[in-house]
Amino acid sequence: MKKKILIVEDEFIVAEDIQLTLQRAGYEVTDIAISVPAAIQSINDRLPELVLLDIFLQGPESGLELGKELDSRAIPFIYLTANNNPQIQAAARRTNPKAFMAKPFRDKDLLANVQRALLAP
Repeated sequence: MKKKILIVEDEFIVAEDIQLTLQRAGYEVTDIAISVPAAIQSINDRLPELVLLDIFLQGPESGLELGKELDSRAIPFIYLTANNNPQIQAAARRTNPKAFMAKPFRDKDLLANVQRALLAP
């Protein structure tokens, strides 16, 4: 059975590229959400086993707020971000992500982190 992954990314080209990479590797992409409310709705409807989460999204809420929600629900997630501000990274680490990946990243690094996150207890 394919592992189900939600992509939360508001840059269409980036989200599509991630989706293709995951599908080629045998994962099921449940949805691409561009905001926190859309992501929460998708999580409730489709129950992903992992979330790939950009920190800066459309709307007033950031991926950090969603990260807190995912942590409280024990849904593993990986942050994907182009921002390397130390304060943002520190705030992100406090939400207990399985990994933190800086954009741009290589497909093989993404897949390695996805595999580790799905296997981690």
